[in-house]
Amino acid sequence: MEMKKQLKLIITATVFLLAACSGNQDATTDTEEGIESEPSITDDTRLNLDENSDLDLPSNLRTLVTFDLDWEAWHDTIDWSVVDWEDSDTMPEDPPILTPAMIREIGSLPYVDMFEYSMTAWAESKELYHYIPGLGANRWGEREFFPLRGTSVPGLFSDETTITELIQGRMFTDTEISNYTEVNPVIVPIEFANINDLSVASTFTLYVTVRMPFPDDELNLDWYDSDESIYAERSFTFEIIGIFEASEAPEVSDDPWAWSIENNIHTLISSGIHVSNVVVEEMLAFEHNTRHDMILELGLEDDPTFSLDLNAEFNPTIESIMILRYAHEIENFETAALKVLPEFWLVEDISILMTDRE
Repeated sequence: MEMKKQLKLIITATVFLLAACSGNQDATTDTEEGIESEPSITDDTRLNLDENSDLDLPSNLRTLVTFDLDWEAWHDTIDWSVVDWEDSDTMPEDPPILTPAMIREIGSLPYVDMFEYSMTAWAESKELYHYIPGLGANRWGEREFFPLRGTSVPGLFSDETTITELIQGRMFTDTEISNYTEVNPVIVPIEFANINDLSVASTFTLYVTVRMPFPDDELNLDWYDSDESIYAERSFTFEIIGIFEASEAPEVSDDPWAWSIENNIHTLISSGIHVSNVVVEEMLAFEHNTRHDMILELGLEDDPTFSLDLNAEFNPTIESIMILRYAHEIENFETAALKVLPEFWLVEDISILMTDRE
C-alpha cells in the first residue's frame, strides 16, 4: 500500500508540472465568486518564475494539495467473508471516483491559486522510439508504448524542481484544449522529437489497441507483440505544435524517498507527450467500449478476468493538483473541499514535494 501511495504521488506530481495560473486574477486578490472554469493562460500571461518574481510564488508553490482515496476506510465497509473472487455477483462496488465537474467546483474555491487535472492514455507505435533518460532510444519488441498525458489548461508550468521550457512552437489554445479533431495538437519533449526526426508541424500516428486473451491462458509475449493478438485498434494522428526542454535531473537531499520521487517526476515529464484531456478521453472511451464488445463476442462473460470489465462504467481515472494561495488557509480549503469530494476521499497535503533545497 505504501508503494502504491508513493507511485500515486509521482504521477500526480507529474500532472502538477502542467498546471497554469489564471491570467485574469492577481495572485493576491480575494475572490468572492471563485473561478467559473479552469484557469486559462496565454503566452503573455504564462507563469514564469523570473518575470513574476514580485509575486509570492515560492510560498504558494509549497502549498500543494491533491486528493487521495482512503482505501482502508473503504475496505472496512465491505463484508469480505461473502466475496468470491471467481463470482462477479459477489464483488463489492468500486469506491466512488473523482469527476472533472468535482475538480472544477473545488478549483473555484477562493483558497485556490491554480489547479489542473489530467487523464492518461497509452498508445502504441511500430515506428517511433521512446526516449529513456540515460539510455536513449528504446523500443520494446515490435511496438513501443507511449503515455499521453492530458491537460485541462493551455500552458506548461515551470517549477523549482523541473524547469520545462518551451523552446520551439507554441502552447495550446483554449479551443484546442476543449475540442477533439481529426489531427490533434501535441507538445513533446525535445528528446522525443530528436530521436524520431520530428519537428514543429510534423505529424505522427499512434494506435490504441485492444488485445485478445492469451491462448490457453499462458503468457506469450511473442504472440502479444504480434498482429495476431489484436482484436481491434484505432489510429490517432497528432501534429506537433510545440517542443519543450526539461532541466537536468535534480540533485536533492539525502532522503532516498524524496530523491526517488523527484527523479521519477523528471523522467516522466521529460518523456511525456502532452495533449488535451478531450483527446485522452476519446482514446480511453474507444478502449473501454471495444473491450466490452470483445468480451461479448468471444463469450468471456463468465471469465473472472473479464467479467468485471463487462459491467464497469466508463469512469476514467483523474489525477488533480491544486496550489493554494496561502498555507494558513489549508484547513478552510479542506473543510470546503470535503463537501464536494465523494465519500472516502481525502485532501492530502503534498507540499513536501516543493520544500526548499540547499
